[in-house]
Amino acid sequence: MVDGADTSVKGNKKARQINGLVNQWYLENLSDNIKATLKLKRIRGKYTGSVLPYGYRPDPDDINCFIIDPVAASVVRRIWEMHAGGIGAPTIARTLNEEGIPNPTSYAKLTGYSWHNRPSSSLWSAGCIYSILHNETYLGTLCQGRQLTPEGQFHSKKNIPKDQWVRTVGHHPAIIDDELLRRELKARKEAGAHNLHEQKKNFPPGIFGKEVRCASCGKILTKGKTLRKTGYERTLFCPTRKKSPSHCKGAFISEKHLESAILHELKNLADRYSDDRVQIGICQDAQSADLIQEKNRLKTAVELIEKDITAYEQRSRDLYLKRATDGMSIDDFNSALSRIRNDVDKLRLKSKRASSELLHLNESIAAESIRMETILKAADFNRLDKTKVSMLIESVYVHKRDPKSGTQAIDITWKF
Repeated sequence: MVDGADTSVKGNKKARQINGLVNQWYLENLSDNIKATLKLKRIRGKYTGSVLPYGYRPDPDDINCFIIDPVAASVVRRIWEMHAGGIGAPTIARTLNEEGIPNPTSYAKLTGYSWHNRPSSSLWSAGCIYSILHNETYLGTLCQGRQLTPEGQFHSKKNIPKDQWVRTVGHHPAIIDDELLRRELKARKEAGAHNLHEQKKNFPPGIFGKEVRCASCGKILTKGKTLRKTGYERTLFCPTRKKSPSHCKGAFISEKHLESAILHELKNLADRYSDDRVQIGICQDAQSADLIQEKNRLKTAVELIEKDITAYEQRSRDLYLKRATDGMSIDDFNSALSRIRNDVDKLRLKSKRASSELLHLNESIAAESIRMETILKAADFNRLDKTKVSMLIESVYVHKRDPKSGTQAIDITWKF
């Protein structure tokens, strides 16, 4: 009601449409002006972000600049030193977590700066280490305009090519010196010469997703690749254990082994629900006798109740006839009619409950038929894919392998 227009009045429809169009033009112009202002500030080397990069704090003399935070900067230098020395990002993250060093999110909260992030992101991760190692901010260069919000898509970001970033060289003090940068670039080049990128690139995608979790911490298992004698093998591992072994017992399993365990459990279910004489198409023959007996009992009970209701309705009609022919008093008539109606109401309530039980029982029998048909059909699967996993599995919780027995427990919750 900003324009004071009443939508129930048909005559002001065109005026409302014109006002809406004018308002849209105003918002578009306002958005363009804000974008142009922010772009100009970036070109002039002024910081337009809401959160400062890890390792820096605000400059009290200039809100558009920042200075080095000695505590966080020492962690950044250490990360670069470790990686330049040949230590991988996952190992660096695990080391920092074991030493209890707060990650950027936790450190910002501890130092009193506003940082909007998920409450679960309290540990260092390989992705966080990777972003620090590839952030030009630590070289003294301010990089802005790296992402764009598409028109009307407020919760999505679009990456901008690096050659289109707005860079301001020498904007702030560098945390990483030229010598450390040279050693880091050399380490990256040497690591890149020994990887098996082509084999990884041609590796088939995994078949499991968010349904597979760690039984200890409940986190979704992360997809990985383990190099075997026969080549790369798809694996699933606990991300919490990867970051910090002290926070979770962890779970590690190959996708091939998990697929085999699920198929084996499907065949066990099929053996429990069928024998050699049971075929997929005759589910009714596989219903348990007690369910069928209960169904027949409820059906008979409903029929008997309906007969009693019909008899009471006939008594009510006879009562009206008796009053008309025999001169029955109004008090006796009302009293008798009230008793009949109360009895009928009780019978109808009883019939409703029995009918509801019968309906639920029929649904249970139908669900059991579908369940058995699904199990018998799935038991013939030789391989799983994403579609079959999504159709059959609600969740899978993988436990840590027992080092003594070599066994590994897997808890499966089915959708059927």
